[in-house]
Amino acid sequence: MVERSTLGAVRQQERADRVELRLFGWGPVLLRFGEPRLEADVSRAACHYPIEGGLLARRPGGWLSFEQVRGDDLELRSTIAGFHPRLAVNPTGRHWRDALYKQVQSRIHEAIGRRYLSSLRKRAQE
Repeated sequence: MVERSTLGAVRQQERADRVELRLFGWGPVLLRFGEPRLEADVSRAACHYPIEGGLLARRPGGWLSFEQVRGDDLELRSTIAGFHPRLAVNPTGRHWRDALYKQVQSRIHEAIGRRYLSSLRKRAQE
């Protein structure tokens, strides 16, 4: 799915209990995720991947989560929490890297996330 969402630029590789996102499948590790933690009940299913590092992470930490909630409609959620992006370094937002993060890395994450969730929604409706 991530390959389709990024038009093949980022490819997923599974290694033991980890998932790596690499540029074109052989380039540097952009993000590395640890073993997922799964949660499920009758109305909700969630998968949480710990972020272990990679070129786009300043340091390990945080989670990437995917959640499906059933109610009147099917709801899909994607959340990134506690992530330390390489480009964003200043909590005041007054550093050039913060502006670069907002204009580049943050927008890319958002666009890929939207495409990914859209493709999941289409698959769920089939």
